[in-house]
Amino acid sequence: MICIAGNFYSTEAVAKSFRCTECGAELDVAQSDGAYTFTCSADKDHKGVKKMELIEIVTLTGMTMSEVLDRLDEQLDEKAYKKIGGSSLGFTDILPAWRDEYFNRIFGLAGFGWWFTYSIDPNNLSQYKDPKNAKMSVAMINRLDMFYRLVVDGVITTCGPVSSSGYHSNAFDAGNALKGAVTSALGKAASKMCWQLSVYKGLRGHDQEHDPESAVKRPAMPMEKSALLINDVKSLSALAVAYEEFSPMSQRLLLGIAHTDREFSNMPDDFGEEVTNATKATLMGLFGKSDARNLEEINALSNSLIGKDIGAVSYGEVSSLWDMLARLANGVSSVEAMGRAYMAINNGE
Repeated sequence: MICIAGNFYSTEAVAKSFRCTECGAELDVAQSDGAYTFTCSADKDHKGVKKMELIEIVTLTGMTMSEVLDRLDEQLDEKAYKKIGGSSLGFTDILPAWRDEYFNRIFGLAGFGWWFTYSIDPNNLSQYKDPKNAKMSVAMINRLDMFYRLVVDGVITTCGPVSSSGYHSNAFDAGNALKGAVTSALGKAASKMCWQLSVYKGLRGHDQEHDPESAVKRPAMPMEKSALLINDVKSLSALAVAYEEFSPMSQRLLLGIAHTDREFSNMPDDFGEEVTNATKATLMGLFGKSDARNLEEINALSNSLIGKDIGAVSYGEVSSLWDMLARLANGVSSVEAMGRAYMAINNGE
């Protein structure tokens, strides 16, 4: 053990807790005849030792950040996983009750340890009947914010927001449609915090043999395939302008991984002119199929769906608008189409 200012440290603790007072570099520790010497790893002529102020961050239930990440992605009971309806490709979803239980255990009870808010202003919350099917109630939340509390050096601190959007249609009533939109938005927010990350990366699913005790997971993909994951912008951008059936869904996925609050007009800076032009052409095609063929009609439809003109939307809003236009224009299962695009990207086709 090494004694510094009356306190004892291991050599590992010294490397972690102390720095050079002149430049902040790590220290080299050497021992000779029972005595320890400290020298700056960047410049041997520097003098002095500075103790680092280490920040301790835990949840209200006492978990460290590394423990939180492990818990969020750990194997759940097999009953928690279900096949996504409407897809033959075997994609998996997680029942939302499991997410709520884990968040309560990790961050503390909902309402204090973690919570969410959204505005009921018509510009943020839309509820209406599907124009193509009067039996269907539709709800869309343009922005939902999730918050949680951490204890930082003994002080309870509010963290967030983690923002997302949600959309749901329901054949029963408007209340269930709104509940589904909230569930959708919470699921997206939780995924940003790595909730069941292995499932959404395709490493574990409902079709696997689950063993909660050993937490068996699918083997990690080889490096050459992992580069083609769904959030790989380069691969998606290549597919977005490939003039084949996967291009529109690749464009939609690019919108989905862009910063939610950033303006859609920034797309040339974010993805380049070629991808932007292809994406806008597809979006205008969806407007056309929905009987909106000029700017006045496009803005009227955009306002009826998300409460904004097309020129004022963010990435998150245009993503929701895209989904609703596709439903209006084609009645196509977006889950199935997204699934095919996902498989194409991961197979490198």
